[in-house]
Amino acid sequence: MLLRESRAEGALRLDPVGVVLATAALLLLVYPLVQGRDLGWPAWAFVLIGASVPAFAVFSLWERVKTRRDNSPLVPLALFRERAFVAGLLVSAAFFSGVSAFFLTFSITLQIGLGFTALHTGLTTVPFSAGSALASAGSVRLAPRLGRMILSLGCLLIGLGMVGVILTLDRYGTTVHSWQLLPALMVCGLGMGSVVAPLVNVVLAGISGRNAGSASGVLTTMQQVGGAVGVAIIGVIFFGLLASEANPTVDRIAPRIRSGLEAAGLPAPAREQVVAGFRVCFQDRSSAKDPSATPPSCQRLQAEGQARAQQPQGGQAQGQRIGQLLQSAAVDARRLDFTRSLQRTLWYEVAVYALSFLLVFLLPNVRGRRLQQQAEPAAV
Repeated sequence: MLLRESRAEGALRLDPVGVVLATAALLLLVYPLVQGRDLGWPAWAFVLIGASVPAFAVFSLWERVKTRRDNSPLVPLALFRERAFVAGLLVSAAFFSGVSAFFLTFSITLQIGLGFTALHTGLTTVPFSAGSALASAGSVRLAPRLGRMILSLGCLLIGLGMVGVILTLDRYGTTVHSWQLLPALMVCGLGMGSVVAPLVNVVLAGISGRNAGSASGVLTTMQQVGGAVGVAIIGVIFFGLLASEANPTVDRIAPRIRSGLEAAGLPAPAREQVVAGFRVCFQDRSSAKDPSATPPSCQRLQAEGQARAQQPQGGQAQGQRIGQLLQSAAVDARRLDFTRSLQRTLWYEVAVYALSFLLVFLLPNVRGRRLQQQAEPAAV
């Protein structure tokens, strides 16, 4: 028996031009957001971000041409007339901008600020991962009954979890331990799993089947773009707070430094000189692109301490005592600066998840069989 080749009516074709245009536009937007802060936000970064706007416009025009030519665009522009798709893009961008930003600032605070090892930091976030895994397994099955409310619940939980992290840091401060963060991080994970797993299914349930594949791809892309934008914004906020909080932090540490220097037998003028040097060193370190690097002002402060240890008056014992005092003060100041900055930064996270909670109500509330059909492949 001979089986002749069959072709679907209206079969779709590839859109390589659309792929190139979309990739170029996304590169112009995402690359400067990711690299901007490390490079000091050069002018070309803002030029590239601005250039992404006409690049996306050109992509949109080409997709219109491709639609008229053979109805096979990379992204059907008709999707942007569907309420579920537009609302899904907004929810994805807002929600994932908070997730990536949180792990950036939280990990930096634990490792550089509090001195945790990389392994210790990873183990500290295990409750977040465990909560996310548990909620992901259950939320896909609950979504057909709850509809978009499962997303609202997830946004509410992760927002409350962030408030819990803020309150935990406020309660225990620079002496916080991993186990003390466990309840709040578990709630955060439950919230994340309640959104990430069913989000695409809830959105696709309100979109026509022909466009589901393109919609899924765009939603996934928007999650990555939202994450990049969130990291850029949180980087400006968090590292800006580190610099602005440096001087108040030294004000709180300075009395202890002065009393320690006095006990070490250092004269008053020399004490004030050391405190002033410590202040400049800490401000420079907090304002640096890499907070773990040692700026020149700190190197000078160390050199002055070594020179003082070699002087006949006071001797090496005094120099070592002063060095230990300044080293201990620097550790305490760093821990205080990072924890206070993280606390204030996390209010941005709370605002992001509150916005996500409100945006969820823009989604059509699809439930039952139609949403179950979307959930079945994910549950396999």
